[in-house]
Amino acid sequence: MSSKSVMIREKIKICYLLESADLGGGVRVVFDQARALTALGHEVVIRACFGDHSWYPYPVNIRYVEKSDLPFEIQPDAIICTYWTTVKPAINLKIPLTFHLCQGYEGSFPELKSLHSEIEAAYRHPIPKLTIGEWINDRLISVFGAEAFPIFTIGQIADTEMFRPASHWLTKLFSSISQANILVVGDYPISCKGIGDALNAVAMLRSRGTKIRLIRVSLYPLCDEEQAITRVDESYVKILPTQMASIYRNSDILIAPYLSNEGFGLPLAEAMSSGIPAIATRIPSFLSFDEKKDYAVFVPTKNPEAIADGISSIMRNPLLKMKLASRGPNLIRKKFNAEVVASRVTNILTKCII
Repeated sequence: MSSKSVMIREKIKICYLLESADLGGGVRVVFDQARALTALGHEVVIRACFGDHSWYPYPVNIRYVEKSDLPFEIQPDAIICTYWTTVKPAINLKIPLTFHLCQGYEGSFPELKSLHSEIEAAYRHPIPKLTIGEWINDRLISVFGAEAFPIFTIGQIADTEMFRPASHWLTKLFSSISQANILVVGDYPISCKGIGDALNAVAMLRSRGTKIRLIRVSLYPLCDEEQAITRVDESYVKILPTQMASIYRNSDILIAPYLSNEGFGLPLAEAMSSGIPAIATRIPSFLSFDEKKDYAVFVPTKNPEAIADGISSIMRNPLLKMKLASRGPNLIRKKFNAEVVASRVTNILTKCII
């Protein structure tokens, strides 16, 4: 957080409800919001049922409980539930200011098809939704209608302090013309990540003689199915954010092959913040970064051939690489500012309290 953060006059007691505090992009977002709100002078606690938060590189005020809806010793002014399973416990706590932080709509995931009716019921509770972007608003309105609940867009946070360009980034741009370190981040078994499309694109290029070193980062070990697509040269599982920052800086190109039901796709923002040129699918969250759409090489979803062409275009064009590498850090710092998000949350809570 910036040392220039202005402390607020009125401190608000805020509690986030999490199911698990284990490493994950969605949990990282909650921790980053809590950190940003604390920096503004609020009293923020995270209540989780299980997990291990030691992966988070900053101090975090977290309490582990057997049940999310256990009574508070000191009642918060506002409670913010997160994953759909935390909505019912939040309502049971009967805190007058109860919000639902939405980073995506879980009802759109095929892997959760058997739970769709329960997920939909959780979302239908008329508590206000706090969303990370307008595309989430559109998704919720398309499912539940415009009058089902209030929706507030608060934006997203990227850790630009941790994810920053390497000191030798300019030299590195010209070293990947004949061979490139290609980074693919995401869990192969989760359909919205589209990891298979990225791997097939790499396989295509290798079959044409292009020299690629493939780097994979995931929450799960490599499965036989993905290893059968193409060779993975480096594989990392559940690594710390500090290690992830180093991997970004040692990569030449990121492939972000996610599908439209992906909530956000944090690796794209982190890679761009690190000065890494990226190939990204044309999904609403990625297209929302800026109106100019000049910050990545965009490709259709589910199209390995287009991804392969994108990799080739970046590898063969040092000027394009330089443009993307220099565009990313400034854009991400401006677009995904922690203090801005915390101020938006503060304004929403303050208006509701009044």
